[in-house]
Formats: sequence, structure tokens, C-alpha cells
Amino acid sequence: MKKSFKIWISKIVIIGIAITIASSCGKDNLENAQWMEQESGTEENLYSVYFLDENNGWIIGSDQIILKTVNAGEDWIDTSPTTPMLTAYFKSICFTDQNTGYIGCYLASGGMNSKSPYFLKTFNGGTTWDYKTSVVLQSTSYPGISDVFFIDDMNGWMVRGERIYSTSLGISGSFEYILKLSQYLYSIHFINQNVGWVAGNNGFIAKTSDGGESWNDLASTVTNDLISIFFVDALNGWAVGYSDDNGLIIKSTDGGQTWYKTIYPATRSLRDIHFINENIGWACGSKFLDSEEIGVILYSDDGGENWSEQHVSSISKIFKSLSFPTQTIGWAVGYNGMILKLDI
Repeated sequence: MKKSFKIWISKIVIIGIAITIASSCGKDNLENAQWMEQESGTEENLYSVYFLDENNGWIIGSDQIILKTVNAGEDWIDTSPTTPMLTAYFKSICFTDQNTGYIGCYLASGGMNSKSPYFLKTFNGGTTWDYKTSVVLQSTSYPGISDVFFIDDMNGWMVRGERIYSTSLGISGSFEYILKLSQYLYSIHFINQNVGWVAGNNGFIAKTSDGGESWNDLASTVTNDLISIFFVDALNGWAVGYSDDNGLIIKSTDGGQTWYKTIYPATRSLRDIHFINENIGWACGSKFLDSEEIGVILYSDDGGENWSEQHVSSISKIFKSLSFPTQTIGWAVGYNGMILKLDI
């Protein structure tokens, strides 16, 4: 009996050591992983990237460029509209399946134009886009859509200026106006059909628990413009932004009720943030090097408490967007046609 007990204990110890070693190796692999530049075929500034899975992804950028891949970025197909919208800038892209996708548009100076949509939809994977689909706009104070987010194929939200819109009908419905908040909004993120957050000007953060029908303002304790917000679960979330040429990362561990600044390298601005679990995440933006603005990607493996530089660009002035379709594959896009892939 004693011998069997000793063998049983020995097996537990061996398994425990193996798990510890595997965990340590995995952490080292992530920390030392390399972002590899991909051939984009364009020098346009790229603003938003979205991968549905490891193979299917889309990118939008300046001059209304739309790029698509179906083979994990080995090839990028230009599916830009043949008849450009004169005043529209593509801002945010999101897909719910391989066929159905949405683009939020930002209008340049020149005012409202009833012939120019603010929200585009595709039913064929981005080969063509429906320019007739738009939202019922409640005001002409702001030019377009800042962010589009879908939690599943039916339920989605987007922000435009101070206003929030939603749909629960997927491809068969249009976005309907919900309400107006007190600040210009840049980012919206949900973890399920009910619970979500928005972030915007002057450190503004608000939370909903009823699918966006009502929102409660939260105290972020900062006055920086917050460009992106991300929650990995109901408690752990992060937001990034900038003010006066200084980037910012803040964190919450109680669902957004309280926030605090984390420790990170000096940056000029931070534009997007993504975590694959409560510990491991990335943020992207730009920093100054010899008075020149260059793109930077930060990495954290301790829940965003501390950050380090994982990639600094010699080409792109700024990285604008991140997408992680799996826990081992990541994408980043930025100015000058820059596409980077992280394959761990």
C-alpha cells in the first residue's frame, strides 16, 4: 500500500513539473514571438483588420481600399469598390460569417450627402458591397461611424458621434438608433448579448447590462481620449488612448467600476488593444524615436499590469488595429500598407 501511495505521489509531482515547464515555455514563446511583415500590395494607410478564423480576413484603409484573404494572408485580393464614394473614409470592419460583413464609414468635410451611405454591408464575403444600406441618422453633427461590433450573426452595435445604434436581426435588419450619450464615442465592445462597454473622448467609459438600451457612466479617472476598449470577461477589461502626445493604458478588474493606469513604455499614442485571456494581450499605436513617429506593438503576459515593446516598425508611422482569430495567430495593420502577422 505504501509503495503504491509513493508511486501515485511521484506521478502527481512529475505531472506538476511538466505542466509548469510547458507553461513557462509557452510564455517564453509568446514573449519572444516575432511579428512578420506580409506583402499587402498597397501603400495605402490601413485602418482596421478583422479575421473571422485563421484563413479568412479583411482589411480596410485609405482611398476606400478593401483587402481580402482566404488563405491566411498568403495572398491579398483587392476588392475595393469600382465606383468610390467621394467623401467617405472606411473606419471599422466586422464579419459575422464568411459571407456577411459590415463597414462603418467616416465622412470627410463637405457635410451630409443623402447619396453617400455611412454603413456598408456585404452578402458575398466582401466581393461586392451594398451602398444602399444605411442607418436612420438622428443628427448631422458628426460625420460617420467610428466602430462596428457584432457578438454573433444576429446582434450588433455601432457608434456614431455620441450616439449608439443596434440590430438584433442580423442580415435581414438595419441598425436602429438607441440613445445619445454625453461624449464622442470611438469604441464599443460586448462580451454577450447584454453586457457591453463604450469608450470615447475625455476618458469617457459607459456600461450596459441590457443590450444597450440603457448605459451607466463609469469613472475612468483619466481625461485622455480613449480609442479602444476590450473586455475578456465580465470583470477584466482594458482601454487605450492618448493625449498631448502620450499614450495611455488603463485596466479594470471589477467590470469597469474602477480603473487604474498600468506600467508601459513611453508611447505617442495607442489605438487598439486585444487580450486572448485574462493574462496575455497586445496593444498597438506609435512612439517617438529621434523625433520621428514610428509604429509600435506592446505585449503583456501579466494581465496588462506591465508592458514591453514586442515590435517597432521601420516603415509604418502607426499601427491602427489588431485581430486575433485564435490564441496563436495575430494580425496588425498600419500606415504605408503595413500588414504584420504573429504566428506562435
